[in-house]
Formats: sequence, C-alpha cells, structure tokens
Amino acid sequence: MAGNNSLRQWAHELEQSGDYRVLKRLVPPLPMNFIGPPFKRGLMIDTETTGLDFQESELIEIALVPFEYSVDGKLVTFGKALDQFQQPQTPISAEITKLTGITNEMVAGQSINVEEVEKLIEESDLIIAHNANFDRPFAERLTPAFKSKPWACSLTDIDWKNEGYESPKLSFLAMEHGFYYKAHRADIDCWATIKLLAGRLKSSGDRAMAHLLESAREQHWRIWAVNTNFSKKDLLKDRGYRWESGETGKPKSWYIDVVETDKEAELEYLKSEIYDGRLPDLPTVLINAYNRFSADL
Repeated sequence: MAGNNSLRQWAHELEQSGDYRVLKRLVPPLPMNFIGPPFKRGLMIDTETTGLDFQESELIEIALVPFEYSVDGKLVTFGKALDQFQQPQTPISAEITKLTGITNEMVAGQSINVEEVEKLIEESDLIIAHNANFDRPFAERLTPAFKSKPWACSLTDIDWKNEGYESPKLSFLAMEHGFYYKAHRADIDCWATIKLLAGRLKSSGDRAMAHLLESAREQHWRIWAVNTNFSKKDLLKDRGYRWESGETGKPKSWYIDVVETDKEAELEYLKSEIYDGRLPDLPTVLINAYNRFSADL
C-alpha cells in the first residue's frame, strides 16, 4: 500500500490536472488545552431525533463540541466532544434508522447525562447549530439551561448563496471545501460544521465564523400583522410574511422578522398597503441571540 506521502502527491497531481477534484476524509482534531480570555468559548451542537416535530418527536442523540474563537472569527482551540444516546419512549422507525444509522439496539438503556450537558453550556459563551431552528427546541426540552445562552446558526447566519454556494446543505458545503464525512451522526456533523466555520468563504475570502458572529449580533423585530383582510394575503406572502396558525398560543396571523433599522419602514408599509392608512397596535417582539430559534418565540 502506498504511504501517506505518495497519496498526498497523487491527490495533488490529480487536482493540478484540472480534470479531478479530490475530497479528503474529515478527521476530527485531537483535543487541546483551552487558552481562556481574551478568547471566547463556542459550543457546537447537533441532535438526532425520531422526527421533525419537537413537540411529538424525541431526542435520541446529542453531540456537543466546545471550541475557542477570537472576536474576529478565528478558531484557535478544540475540545473533546460529548456524544450520547438516549432511548426514546417509542421505537425508532426504519426510516429514521436509514437516515441516521441509529438503531433501537444502539440506544437501548441509554440516557443523556444532563449534568454533563449543563456543565458544557455553563462554560460556553455562544451555542451554534447548523439549523438552529431545528436543534434548539429539542435541546431546550432536554434542559432549559440552553435558554440562558446566545445562539447562532451556521445555516442561516451566513449568506452562502451570496458567497457563491448553490446550497447551504452541510454535506454540499463540505464538498465545496474539499472534504467529506459520514453525515447524519451528531458528532461528525458538529466537526464538519466547525471545519467550515474555521475556513474562508469562496467569494469574499472572509472567515466563515466572522460572518456568523456579525449576523448573530444583529437584532431583529418580529411584527405580527394581526386582523388583516383575507384579500391582502398575497401581498403579505410576496413580501416574505409567514403564517402562524395560533395553535401554540402565538397570534394567529401573518408575521415577518426584519432588522432593527427596517422596523419603522415595515410598519409604514403595513399602514399604507395592508391596513388602508390606519395602523393598529400590532404585537412586536425584539429578537436577539438569546431568544432567536427558541420554541418560546
């Protein structure tokens, strides 16, 4: 068998030919000693579940990887991953096993050590997920300690399309950055996301983590357009409003999230185009890194 040096040389020659792209297997780094201030502590999270609805589905695996980063987005040290299974009350379906590789036998008798999870949360300054809209509600069901920290999302807090990527899907982004991994296992998904954040974006050349931090620091307002005329629904949809059914105690209405500087302009639009010149007292919620992606929002 060829040695590592020969393999690297072959891979280099294939890449240089212009006819091939060589993907390297993702190998998680060995744990390092954390440096501490002035560096911040991040906590990458990924979950595997029995389904998509956090109110009905159950958590079957959680992975957490601590790491340190600078305020300008440079990743400097990486800790040891915590990766644990939990047996659900209902059996894992064949579909979920096919997707995640997790079987009922693997989780039998297993439970997540919440104290270990909470210790990592306490030591962290920021929690990151690649699709925090999905992971955060499941995480909060495990322990409310997840509500005490700011969150960021590597899926939505980086404008992948503007940076020249056709898809924000994690496996696609990995290939664009020259590596591959076994997807849909929580620990390796965490490491794949960390590697992406440590790299530079294709168009701007900026650190991906820097873009994520900049976006996570922004404040938004959620505006609920209550009691609108049915005839205005297409206008609202075209402008990016989404419908809330009201089944979870939130207003039954259309709503939109806008950056703080656009709030007054959006209210003026609603007044002139939706409410025929008279703006009612609309419910609004300030969204920041502490409450974004939460099921409570």
